[in-house]
Amino acid sequence: MEDKPEQSELSPESLAAAEAALGRVRESLMAASRSEGSPSDVKQELEDYLHNHGPALKGAASALTEEVRQQTLAELYKWREQLNAQRGAAPPDPAHE
Repeated sequence: MEDKPEQSELSPESLAAAEAALGRVRESLMAASRSEGSPSDVKQELEDYLHNHGPALKGAASALTEEVRQQTLAELYKWREQLNAQRGAAPPDPAHE
């Protein structure tokens, strides 16, 4: 059974919140690089980020991966049909796929 992300995890609001929070993590990293913050603070912020936004990121990645998989499969079927047409082969029998 496929583990599909919940729709709420893929909402534009949740992705925007993850993006905004990532900006704050970046600022913390930059501050730490200037010795204006501690590595433990950055580590805690990263852990909080993943805890709070991990489901939305996972959902977005899963949705994107599925979309790319479907597009790729459709293209592969087209190419197979073109190759079969060029070779003069009969279309494949769906019962044997």
